[in-house]
Amino acid sequence: MNGRYLASLLIVPALVLAGLAAPTASAESGTIHVAWTQVIRYVDFDPTNHQDRLVLLAQVEAAAADYCDRPMTRADRKACARTTVDKALRDLPSAIGPALTAARTKRDGVKQAMR
Repeated sequence: MNGRYLASLLIVPALVLAGLAAPTASAESGTIHVAWTQVIRYVDFDPTNHQDRLVLLAQVEAAAADYCDRPMTRADRKACARTTVDKALRDLPSAIGPALTAARTKRDGVKQAMR
């Protein structure tokens, strides 16, 4: 039997098994504190799922809007909500914060393109 042939017989199955054993994204659970007054609990959040990212982002934005719903100008409320969301996203664990930031960037880019 040819040495190269035997080596390929051993390498190919090893590569297939390595591909099967590759880790997949795990679901996350936890809480997000928005401005210390709003708490969002999430369960089975999959940072690779675009819909999961958008839903959780919408919840963070709604909590920030509630927090900033005080007597002030509309522009100040929008600035308050934006700053509050930014801080909440910065304070998130590394598996979640960048995923939500990317979802917001993608969503806002689509909105901007549609104008």
